Amino acid sequence: MTQPLVCTDVDELAAAHALGSLPPAEAAAVERHLATCREPHAEVREAAAFVERLTREVPTPVPPLALRGRIIASAAAVPQESAVDERLGQPRTAVGPARSEPTAVARDRVPARWGSVPRWGWPSLRRLVVGASLAAAVVLALAVVQLQGALNGRDDQLNRIAGVLANGSQAVRIETGAARGYLVRGSSGSATLVMTGIAPPPAGKVYEMWLLDARGRATPAGLVPVSSGIVVAPLDAPLTPGVARFVLTVERARVSQPTGKPILVADISG
Repeated sequence: MTQPLVCTDVDELAAAHALGSLPPAEAAAVERHLATCREPHAEVREAAAFVERLTREVPTPVPPLALRGRIIASAAAVPQESAVDERLGQPRTAVGPARSEPTAVARDRVPARWGSVPRWGWPSLRRLVVGASLAAAVVLALAVVQLQGALNGRDDQLNRIAGVLANGSQAVRIETGAARGYLVRGSSGSATLVMTGIAPPPAGKVYEMWLLDARGRATPAGLVPVSSGIVVAPLDAPLTPGVARFVLTVERARVSQPTGKPILVADISG
């Protein structure tokens, strides 16, 4: 019989629970704990929401017309009595355990002014969906894309996401409007922004990242390329001990100091 879990156990299992990869007995123990515990266990719900969103936003590809034509031509050339192998004639079933729809996560409002921001800090890695577990979720998404015939470059982007998350040492959750994700810190002080649901900038504008110190002095950290709502943007500047905030602004072009309106402000000084 599985021993009852304590809160720290459940938080550490957040990623595996979100992926539906726990053994049945352990998954049941997590569910029992969540059903009776008075603690919010935001880590578990945030993990489920992020994994669900990341995999859901991988677009369903459309096979090239030329490929479709070759498939039809090949099928027509095969004698009808041997065209279908009985072992392959059954509908494809989904691989892996089913996972229930994640509970919606409350969104912190993005402050109107730079001077007032929620403090998320740098939680320990074990309490975030960062590392091999979330990378596994991205690999699963990649497998789905490959099964759908999406050999169109999307696999490269998903592999980049998996690599960033697997190699990250710490992370801070960030969100603005419909977009959410993580700022992942590498072991050497490098950082990468990983987000989903972010809309392209207005026509003729770009998104630029900034690192601010406690006095509000800004260091440019690079532009954010947006493609299909998924962002993987390495920062040009390192996350040194003096960095207090991460800011994303809308600019006409890349600039040395922020001039546009901030659309995201996150306190990372913890």
